[in-house]
Amino acid sequence: MAETVAQPVEAAHTFAPKLFNKWSYDVTVSDISLKELLAINSKLKYQVFLPHTAGRYQIKPFRKIQCPIVERLVCCMMQHGKNSGKKLLAMRVVEEAFEIIHLLTERTQFKY
Repeated sequence: MAETVAQPVEAAHTFAPKLFNKWSYDVTVSDISLKELLAINSKLKYQVFLPHTAGRYQIKPFRKIQCPIVERLVCCMMQHGKNSGKKLLAMRVVEEAFEIIHLLTERTQFKY
C-alpha cells in the first residue's frame, strides 16, 4: 500500500480587512515623523473592520500609538458634552464623513 501525504494548500489570496467594510488601509504617509504615530499599514493587527477594539492602551506609556488612528478620532469625538460615551454615534459620524470625503474628492486613498 502506498502512503499518501497531504500537501499544505496555500491560500489563493490574502484577506485584508477594510475600514467600515468600504475603505482599504492603503494610506500613504510622506511625513517621516507621522509614520510611527499613525500605525495604519505597518501591521495587520492595526487594521480592523470597526474602530472599536476595546483595548486598554493607557496601561503603559506610548501604547496609545498602537491604537488604530480612526479609533483615536472616534474616542476624541465622544469626550465632552451630551454625546459622551456614545461610541456608535461617533463611529457613524466618522463613517459618514469618510463617505462625504469620498464623494467630493472621488478618491479611495487618504494621504497625509
